[in-house]
Amino acid sequence: MNKKIFFKSKKKFSRIFIYSSFFLLILILFLILSIFFQKQNFFIIPNFNSLYYDIPKNKEGMIIKNINKKSLNFENNTIREGEFKNNEIVDFSIQFFVSDNYKIVNNQLNLYSLNHNLNRKDFYILLFDYEIGFDYLLLYKNFENRKNAYDYCLNNLSFLDKCIIVNAQKIQ
Repeated sequence: MNKKIFFKSKKKFSRIFIYSSFFLLILILFLILSIFFQKQNFFIIPNFNSLYYDIPKNKEGMIIKNINKKSLNFENNTIREGEFKNNEIVDFSIQFFVSDNYKIVNNQLNLYSLNHNLNRKDFYILLFDYEIGFDYLLLYKNFENRKNAYDYCLNNLSFLDKCIIVNAQKIQ
């Protein structure tokens, strides 16, 4: 019994040769096609010229008053002596309006006194001075403590959305 060593190896060699030549042929074909299609675009991404965001007109939710408040105000709002005086020392008071412009605060004072039948003498305009600038606070009545002011606001000032009680002694 002779073993056919060479015949088996020749058959094995021929299979390896066929598989490797087939793989090499596919590789060459792939390289040729990739070089050919490299010059052409596969797909085109168009330029985006629209807005990246959309702000709805109706944002739903609560409408915020005094939204035009500026935190960095470099306008020169000076006060004249006769315009602005508080004769009494105000302890606790109800805040009605705040602005950096005295004329706007004065107009709001007139509106509150006419529309809600409030006595103009019960209002105070307080200057709140801080590092960036200053604001005018429109305050109503003088109370001894915070509880009395809050109770008065809840019972008598129903047109206000929120009662803000200010300790005027702490404002510099």
